[in-house]
Amino acid sequence: MAMHAEDKSLSELEREAEHTRADLIHTVDELHSRVAPQAIKDEVKAFARDTSQQFIRTLERRARENPLQTVAIAAGLAYPAWRFLMQIPAPILSRRGYRAHPGRRIVGDAWRRRAGRRAFDRRPQAQRPKRLLKRVREG
Repeated sequence: MAMHAEDKSLSELEREAEHTRADLIHTVDELHSRVAPQAIKDEVKAFARDTSQQFIRTLERRARENPLQTVAIAAGLAYPAWRFLMQIPAPILSRRGYRAHPGRRIVGDAWRRRAGRRAFDRRPQAQRPKRLLKRVREG
């Protein structure tokens, strides 16, 4: 009878060992799938997408709550961007060439000289509106 009890406990131990081994294999497979490059990439993409969507929703909510503040911030960001864009020579912005005056197109060497002067103009900002008015008056 004692032998039968030992056999039972050994068979139970063998079953438990097999069950534990199967659990261990499952856990290792699960860990392997979590650290796979594709899984990490997917997880980072999901995190970035969720975070950016949450940021945009928060930004939209705050903009609706404070419209005047939103306009002030937008103007503050747009002004430096506009100044930067105005410093880019026109030939870079257009494939057709730089137009010094409406209807007149500068090409070849004159075009390059004009674009170079405009790109590297180092005069103070205060003088630029005066030059522009002078050009408009001259026609």
